[in-house]
Amino acid sequence: MHPGTDGYVRLFVVVKQPAPGRVKTRLGKEIGPEAAAELAQAFLDDTLRRLAPGRPTVVVHAPPELSPAFRARCRAQAPECTFVPQGPGDLGARLAAALAGSGVRLAVGGDAPDLPLERLERAAALLAAEADVVAVPAQDGGYSLLGLGPGVDAARLAGAIRWSSPHTWADTEAAFAGHTVVALEPWDDVDELEDLRALCARLEPGVCAATEAWARANGYLDTHEGQC
Repeated sequence: MHPGTDGYVRLFVVVKQPAPGRVKTRLGKEIGPEAAAELAQAFLDDTLRRLAPGRPTVVVHAPPELSPAFRARCRAQAPECTFVPQGPGDLGARLAAALAGSGVRLAVGGDAPDLPLERLERAAALLAAEADVVAVPAQDGGYSLLGLGPGVDAARLAGAIRWSSPHTWADTEAAFAGHTVVALEPWDDVDELEDLRALCARLEPGVCAATEAWARANGYLDTHEGQC
């Protein structure tokens, strides 16, 4: 990956420690909170295993404090990862604080475990060369990846952005008015049961091993046809 002005690209993975009733709550209403927490952990395992190797990776976590078991599980997928707690305020304020600094910063969540590596590489290259902000939009109006280039102030994320809404990406574009903003080809994350079915239908064998194992064990992946 192309470096930023300080010599490297940072990858920020924004997560909650999976626990029933605290993660994937919309999906949990459909599949049950325990299953949703197990799926969130599978998503994170795959995200770290696929995206973190070779990149300085920061796990940005919501309260409460992470358990030793969870830290060990993250490090099993990304041995060199570090952990930073989210600060106070709304999601925008917390993201702004986590992404403060220079260089190229790429932020992903744990909801798009099969995000193509090509999107990550293209975002980093654009940010190092010509773009100030790069995103991979999602169909629901948010985004699966957000990248900030060298010198771009993350504090703009603390502005008037309607998070977890159909307006999130449009509001983010507006927040960075005056900057060069690039949207790559969309890639959807998983919030609802329909999203989960779509993910299962596009999974390629072996790419997201933890997610695939969860889907098979819970009956969301047909073992004969490879479809939900």
